[in-house]
Amino acid sequence: MANFDKKYGIIIVVIFVVCMIFKPVLCFLILGIFALAYATFYIVFLYKINKNGIETTGTIVSYEADSEGYKSPVC
Repeated sequence: MANFDKKYGIIIVVIFVVCMIFKPVLCFLILGIFALAYATFYIVFLYKINKNGIETTGTIVSYEADSEGYKSPVC
């Protein structure tokens, strides 16, 4: 989605502004289509994160002890 925004963003804004002046109904249709596309993209993205999780690697700097004596890593 990010590449689409960078590549066609100016063209979409120009079409949106022209539609605002001449055909406001088409303007709202364009706005709704983009809102639906973004919502769909982010729902799928959140579903993938929920399903697979996020894997990261880091360096453990030190450990913190809590009140029960268990140690938790501090990154």
